Amino acid sequence: MKSIAVFFILLITVDTAMAKLPEREIVLGTNVSSAYTAERNQLVRGGSIEHIECIFKDLRQPYQITSMPWLRARQEVRKGKLDGFFTAISIEEADDYASLSAPLVLENWYWFWRADMKAPDSWQDDYKLGAILGSQQAEWLQEADYSEPMTANNLPQMLKMLFSKRIDAILADKEHFEKAAAELGIDADTYQYRFFRYVPLGVYFGNAFLNEHPGFLPRFNQHIYACAPEGFQMSDYEREKVKALVMPLMQEWVVMPEVITAVMAQNEHKQAVTQQEILKKDVQWQSEFKAGNFSLSASLMGIPLSQHLRQLKTRSQGLITEIILMDARGTNVAISDMTSDYWQGDEAKYLLSFNKSPEMLFFEPVGYDESTRRFQVHVSLPIYAPNIETSIGVLTVGVDIEKALSLQQ
Repeated sequence: MKSIAVFFILLITVDTAMAKLPEREIVLGTNVSSAYTAERNQLVRGGSIEHIECIFKDLRQPYQITSMPWLRARQEVRKGKLDGFFTAISIEEADDYASLSAPLVLENWYWFWRADMKAPDSWQDDYKLGAILGSQQAEWLQEADYSEPMTANNLPQMLKMLFSKRIDAILADKEHFEKAAAELGIDADTYQYRFFRYVPLGVYFGNAFLNEHPGFLPRFNQHIYACAPEGFQMSDYEREKVKALVMPLMQEWVVMPEVITAVMAQNEHKQAVTQQEILKKDVQWQSEFKAGNFSLSASLMGIPLSQHLRQLKTRSQGLITEIILMDARGTNVAISDMTSDYWQGDEAKYLLSFNKSPEMLFFEPVGYDESTRRFQVHVSLPIYAPNIETSIGVLTVGVDIEKALSLQQ
């Protein structure tokens, strides 16, 4: 299933192939520098820096990246002295003078606090919070209903404030926090953490620059996925937490008699169906879907098993976003929601799950639906029938990743 919520499948409304790139050097500001380390004046490579470099290389576009504080970068873009700044969350104030690209980086924001302190259900009530000066977290905390954070120039300084009990908790990207803690020799047993939210970050390009080069932003967005084809991967900690929530449900569902019966019946029926016929139906399914004609998918959604899958999804209370049941050739047997295609046999969710261990879940990269601003991950498990050595199909579920990581276990 080519997910409706796949990253960076963008609707381009201008002729990007004919759009002329700037002949001059594009200048971008960033604070991806010493905020996460005690070293000063250091432009830290990796993540968004390398992503930007890859995109401009593919575009064959000269560029320059300058390290500077967020406030200065935004002021320079507003004045037209910089072409853009990254990586940034969506900022209402910035929308007046700049436009945000598609997501470039996905940050995992966590709360961190001392191990000797009992964490509240929410950090909103009269707690002393910390965030890096000028960071996305500081920006967000100031706009949200939280107390104004105490700030420091970098995470090592912020960690020292935490362990000297000047602040109660830090809001930070998990990877950045752990690197800073390792730099200071802080043992992981001395602090606790809890997932807060995923945050998509992009590049704000100044409207003055975009007005001069109207086709640039769509072309830039098109190259984002090419420079990060692996998508946004979850950490081992996040995978284990999702697995603990989802595996019991999926293992229960794949052995339900109605599931086994339906998949085996379709497998028997498909023995007389050629691959060419399957692909022909898949093309028809996709064409109708794109045209807003859901007759094929609606007919499948109307069967009793699909209705039962919707009931299972509802019982999950928002944890499960969709359920797809496939046969041994990767075609839909039952679906809880509309899918954009009929045959999944050429996709990772089928190829990496079919005939694999029934104890192992396959995780796809995290996807982001810009229309709903919801993050989802597809998780797949092979289906086995009694006394049959090979798997008979695959069960795939969509998981609301933020809800899963926010649930206390």
